[in-house]
Amino acid sequence: MSYRYFASLLLLCFTKTLSAQTEPHRSVYQPTQQLLKLAVVRAFERFWTVELKEFSPSQFQLQSFIPFSGTPPDVYPEFNAASGILTIPDLQVEDTGWNVTLKDHGHWQFKIVSYHGAETRIAADQRYIIHNDGTVTDRVTGLQWMRCSLGQTWTGQHCIGNPLRLRMPEAAYEAFNSRFAGKNDWRLPSIDELKTLIYCSTGVPNRWNLSGRACEGDFQRPTLYLEAFPDAPPAVYWSNTPLKADPGEDYTLTVSFNYGHVYYSYFNDAYEAARFVRGDAKLAEGAEVVGGFKE
Repeated sequence: MSYRYFASLLLLCFTKTLSAQTEPHRSVYQPTQQLLKLAVVRAFERFWTVELKEFSPSQFQLQSFIPFSGTPPDVYPEFNAASGILTIPDLQVEDTGWNVTLKDHGHWQFKIVSYHGAETRIAADQRYIIHNDGTVTDRVTGLQWMRCSLGQTWTGQHCIGNPLRLRMPEAAYEAFNSRFAGKNDWRLPSIDELKTLIYCSTGVPNRWNLSGRACEGDFQRPTLYLEAFPDAPPAVYWSNTPLKADPGEDYTLTVSFNYGHVYYSYFNDAYEAARFVRGDAKLAEGAEVVGGFKE
């Protein structure tokens, strides 16, 4: 089947506009609408956004597709034209992830031929996708984080050992050389990325606290969502962002996960913890707010 024939089907498909999705890269099955929505599918050497309609149990008809614009995620569904096989990793069905395989039986009608539980689950707060490889993906920012701090070891359920305390250049070097969960593009987070991890259990000043100021009230320490980041200490963590207020650029912004606020440390003398991240969140740069004391 040629790409030209595939593209020509666009004119024959329903022309309805795909509804906006709050998670642009997720594959989702919506039982109430009997719709299978694939935000990013690779087929015929291009990426598409596709909807399939379930017309009988486990059988789907191609409903609509449009060219995908943007940067595709690391993992995505893929259609093999030669075999007619459509593979969907981590299909979200309510709160459960599944790896699903479908086969095209002609006329763009697909039937499920296999499925099994994906190596992921959704954290109770719905924000984090928890992978079994020791990482989590933030569904809001799209960033992938190591669940353990540098120096700890992931056992499959827990982070054991004590985090290393390093100077900022040493932490950046460790990130650059890190190989974990099959990825080698880990790095220190920016301060705006690191702030997205601050979790104030009291909800003050905010549950997800981007303010730079400390959590208030009788809040949980460390100020992290512990289902996603188990066994974390209430320590100070490096970002890769220099303190703008320091003209000599000798200080780097940090986050204290003891109180949940932003501070700063002397980059070549202080010894702090580190947690590595990968991905490009394209976060808007926040105001530089230093919210109290170091610890």
